[in-house]
Amino acid sequence: MVTRRVLPDLVASKKRTQVVNVASLAAYRSAPGLTAYSASKAALLAATDALRVDLAAQGVSTRSVQVMAVAPYFMATPLFKARGSALLPVMRPEFVAERVVSALHRPRLPRTLVMPAHMLPLLLVKPLMPHFVENFVAGSACLGVTRSTREMLQGADGKR
Repeated sequence: MVTRRVLPDLVASKKRTQVVNVASLAAYRSAPGLTAYSASKAALLAATDALRVDLAAQGVSTRSVQVMAVAPYFMATPLFKARGSALLPVMRPEFVAERVVSALHRPRLPRTLVMPAHMLPLLLVKPLMPHFVENFVAGSACLGVTRSTREMLQGADGKR
């Protein structure tokens, strides 16, 4: 990881340093056909937490080095052109970047910046949900996760 290579110099500089890792809401709930993508984003969330723990164990102040993960919903990119839904619109990369820059100006970074923010309560109760409820919520028309993923995969290879 690049962060591991440059972090010692950044810590030694005594300047305020901010590490931002861009993951995805897919780290919390995969969608059909996105197993590897979701797993890699979940691993990035775990690596972000591990970095935070390692820095604390080394006595590095959270005032000097701050670590944050960003977990947006799908972003409008050449790979992902689905339409999303009313509750989970596909996000413009510029919007996500603006939110990240805004968070970086706060005195204290959130551990994870979830976008859209109204998804945070759902993520907090997700571990308590029975699987059939979780599957219903993810597949429901109001969230559109399954439909959006299907549209993305169809656009990627034109076959599915």
